Amino acid sequence: MLPMILVLAGLFMASPAIAQGGGGLACSQLHGPVCGEKNGARRTYNSDCSALGAGARILFRGQCRREAPRRPPGSACTREYMPVCADSAQGRRTFANACTAEQSGARIVHRGACERRQMYPPSPTICTMQYDPVCAERAGRAYTYGNACQAHAARARIVHPGACR
Repeated sequence: MLPMILVLAGLFMASPAIAQGGGGLACSQLHGPVCGEKNGARRTYNSDCSALGAGARILFRGQCRREAPRRPPGSACTREYMPVCADSAQGRRTFANACTAEQSGARIVHRGACERRQMYPPSPTICTMQYDPVCAERAGRAYTYGNACQAHAARARIVHPGACR
């Protein structure tokens, strides 16, 4: 009987503690910070449960970051390379750093370079000699290539599978 009581006590002690969240929610004390917004103010909450219990809208997982103060127009930017991906008047593009993005009037989307969908394989390209013809267009003319890899290596746009007519 005593071992059974010890096992039950151990299970109770090992289970996460339960706390009362705002709004009557019972939230575990496991730490999984989220950034939430309530009445226009951002705040870091211990968990999504505590944020929802407080009536906040969850913005993202992790701690809220303080937004960097805007630089005055015409101020100098450093030349450090810490790329950011931002939306500008020319579309989404990579800037050398946050300062250069802000000075050009762009809105930063995320840290790091923008992911570019590569249309062609990197040069030089090594293709197999497998014959699986495609019709592709290059410089306004249609050409038949042995396979899609050979067409892409020639920087041609594939029009349809099979030989050109």
